[in-house]
Amino acid sequence: MQWFRFERANLDGIIRQAFEANLAPLGWRLLECLSPFFEHQAYWASWREAAQRAMDAAVASGDRLAQAAAACELGWVARFEGRFAESVERLRASATGFAEVDDQPGRAKALSALGVALHDAGQWQEAIEAFERSIVLFEQLGDQRSRARTMHELGVVYRLQGQWRQATELFEASLALSGQLGDRLWKARSERGLADVYVEQGRLPDALAVLEAARQVFSELGDRRWAATTGLRIGEVYARQGRLEDALSVFDRIRPVLRELGDRRWEAMTVLRAGEVLARQGRLDEALDDFDQALPVFRDTRDRRFAAITLVGLGEARARQGRLTEALAAFDEALPALEDLGDRLRTAEALRARGRARAASGESTPATDDLRVALRLFAALERHDDARELQAELARLDNKRA
Repeated sequence: MQWFRFERANLDGIIRQAFEANLAPLGWRLLECLSPFFEHQAYWASWREAAQRAMDAAVASGDRLAQAAAACELGWVARFEGRFAESVERLRASATGFAEVDDQPGRAKALSALGVALHDAGQWQEAIEAFERSIVLFEQLGDQRSRARTMHELGVVYRLQGQWRQATELFEASLALSGQLGDRLWKARSERGLADVYVEQGRLPDALAVLEAARQVFSELGDRRWAATTGLRIGEVYARQGRLEDALSVFDRIRPVLRELGDRRWEAMTVLRAGEVLARQGRLDEALDDFDQALPVFRDTRDRRFAAITLVGLGEARARQGRLTEALAAFDEALPALEDLGDRLRTAEALRARGRARAASGESTPATDDLRVALRLFAALERHDDARELQAELARLDNKRA
């Protein structure tokens, strides 16, 4: 990757000159070869400029296949820059364009990319359908590398829905296939996917070991973005283990990297996680400052899930300050999005937080209702510690009412 960082300006110029000299086939081949490097190094502006030049040339020549391919590139860039609605629109057009010219490899690639964009946009069921269609096409085409990568992406959606068995099966299948193909990058990504499941299941030592190994691979491969985002996951594990200062130290180290890479969404996630840790330390004003920084980014990028998670954090901090009306308003805004997305774990956490705030407000019956639903969700997700804690909490509430 180091050579690419050194030569990026020259490569940008070569692509530009190829399109300006009406050598569109050469420009397209260069863009096709360099796109993975633009992604790994987060050179969004260079990627966007090259893809737009490719689109302009394709439109001018009436080349429908080239238009579909350029739309796919532009859709990917829009996704990484946090413009999810645009990303979905461009990738739908790309998949349709490839289908119209009967280019099945291109269609499969566009459908897989569309699944990622739909996932980011919170349209999870549509994302699953796009991934499943692309996996079938990749299987028919014998493209095992792309099939492995798409199984990983499908696993991510199932994990977010709390369907951990399906997610684990997909990550393990992707990991095994990537290993057979010698694809270290995607093998490490699927290992990180498994670690994310372990975190959700509370298997923190297992998760930490896998995450640290994956981050080492990303660092060796020069993938700064995945190394940084894996660092964020490691910080989250530290926080769950009660190692709060270690978590904050990790977040402080990776935030400048994500800012340099221009990844607003992941930087906002880091700010959110730091706010959650600060709240646990009782530094509520600082935590609220972080939540207030993160929330506009998630709203701007239309990331409903993380906007809702941030609102839950805001609500909990406000409740601890005694600002119960504001807290309940935040929970009420967050819950419909989490329920609509099918994120059972975050829904359970939000219901637990709202139930506690309602109890503090003297609303004992609504509080009990929220906590009972949260208990059922935690039990279904096999979050046994959370379930036991809520059972004890409900017993205390019942005793008070008696």
